[in-house]
Amino acid sequence: MLITDLSRAIKNQKKIEIIYIASNKQITKRTIRAIKLQEQYLLAYCYSKRSIRLFKLNNILAVQPLKMHVGA
Repeated sequence: MLITDLSRAIKNQKKIEIIYIASNKQITKRTIRAIKLQEQYLLAYCYSKRSIRLFKLNNILAVQPLKMHVGA
């Protein structure tokens, strides 16, 4: 399911949110734009870090579409 969701995000070029365990064991929520799936990694632009990052697939706990907030 994770790979399917990530592949769909790459194909549709949509922002997504992931829950990720960083190397320091801290759990973070990231807004990303997935670029490419590799064997054990996801190449993506991370909006919180403002740079392209490699995310270990095994450390991605959840993937969900970005919730759009509707303004008044």
